[in-house]
Amino acid sequence: MFDAFERAATRVGLALFVVHVDAAQPTVVYASNLLAELVGRPVQDLIGRPPWELVTPEQRARVRETIASRGPGAPPLTLECVIERPDGTRREVEVGVARITTPTAELAVCYFRDTTEQRHAIEALRRSEARFRSLIEHAPDGVVIVQDGRISLANPVAVKMFGATGLEQVRGRLLSEYLPAEDAARASDRIKKISTGASFGSSEYHVIPTNLTVEVLSVPYEYENRSAVLAFVRDVTERKRMQEQLFRADRLGAMGTMAATVAHEVNNPLTYLQLSLQRLQLEVDREPDPARAAVLREYVTSALHGAQRVATIVRDLGTYTRDPAAEPEGPVDVVAVVERALKMIDNDLRHRASLVRHYATQPVIIDAVAGRLEQVVLNILVNAVHAIEGSDPDNNRVTVAIKRDHEVTITITDTGVGTTEHDRVFEPFFTTKPIGAGIGLGLAVCKQIIETMRGRIEFESSVGSGTKVAITFPLPTSQLPRPAAPEPEPPGVRLRLLIIDDEELVRRTMSALLADEHDVDDVAGGES
Repeated sequence: MFDAFERAATRVGLALFVVHVDAAQPTVVYASNLLAELVGRPVQDLIGRPPWELVTPEQRARVRETIASRGPGAPPLTLECVIERPDGTRREVEVGVARITTPTAELAVCYFRDTTEQRHAIEALRRSEARFRSLIEHAPDGVVIVQDGRISLANPVAVKMFGATGLEQVRGRLLSEYLPAEDAARASDRIKKISTGASFGSSEYHVIPTNLTVEVLSVPYEYENRSAVLAFVRDVTERKRMQEQLFRADRLGAMGTMAATVAHEVNNPLTYLQLSLQRLQLEVDREPDPARAAVLREYVTSALHGAQRVATIVRDLGTYTRDPAAEPEGPVDVVAVVERALKMIDNDLRHRASLVRHYATQPVIIDAVAGRLEQVVLNILVNAVHAIEGSDPDNNRVTVAIKRDHEVTITITDTGVGTTEHDRVFEPFFTTKPIGAGIGLGLAVCKQIIETMRGRIEFESSVGSGTKVAITFPLPTSQLPRPAAPEPEPPGVRLRLLIIDDEELVRRTMSALLADEHDVDDVAGGES
């Protein structure tokens, strides 16, 4: 009667047996060969035995209670049990029970399905998932699982990178929310291709909330029975900063070599230019017309001042490759320095903006190097003028304020275009100007000059609202004495001088400058 049933059950892995349940003691009346194989006993040893003897001793009471509680017409039942073979090994089984009534007896048709391997596999999978989660939770790098462009899982390191404090703050959100538009588009394209099996190397992205630079390596993955992308995220912000510093160091080294060459090539002609201007200054003093002499003297003085500025600028090209030579500090009139800088920028300034001055009423004196302070003020004024677009003096302003209380502060404010790059303006070679309009050393040099003179420089700006630069110095702790004027040579003393220089124009200019009062010989060099 059960042969066909047994064959069908065996094909699907069901160990079939039948129990006579309305007898004085329920007994097995039929057992399949697969059941005998599963429990490790011959079929004849199973027939006529109570069904609970098929399970382990600790589960027999449960089986008895289950049989006793189910009367005729009870619905099919499924439960889990453990059987113990004669060799002591145990197997986990799923038990199915269905009551049937025949004209002669009340029977329970039962089956065992061996679930040991399945349960072991499930347990192994559970342990594997637990290990995977533990690995993710304790990984030193960020780990993110992305599905359909949204974050499904992120470990604590990744959560922190996103600027959040817990997984729930980022779960389900679009990855693109945390990236700049260009990076988001690039990430989306890579995720689509990785999902189809494409392979890529690592790629760098910028994380907006935390301003981090991260390196990401992604692989296809299956998470919760759905395709996903598993991304390993490493914070490389510090590494990028160090690489940039090394890159700058290389550029600064090249700049130092160039500065040395420029200094050599410029300083020689600059020397005879300055000497010629000094000679011209003496000739002006001999001009009989006082009015004409005053005009010429002003021209010569401005030219000498400009030549000195050129010499200072050439020296400053090497500022970042060597310790700058200490120039003697002394009492400096801040208002006078600012006014000289304003005079030099006047032509460009008055065509673009109106100038507003707010100066302290009392004298403002600091200990500084006048030429270097003037260089800083002029550089900031040039930046302010360049930041103002167009020519509209009625609506654009450059405001220069000098304040003296417990410190001395020079503030230069413009109504220009402004910038959002507040953190980088003092970096060497960083510039917001178009290519070819600047090399990005201006504010970097200014910062070093100011700090060398124990001051500080601060920068505030916003797009469309202009920029404010504040330079602050401490009040002088002591009034440095002015150097005594050298004693003049007694009149009538004529000296014999020898000038040695390999630059002919320098020799000729110096000789001409000194020839009126001394006997001068000049040579290019000497024999050893």
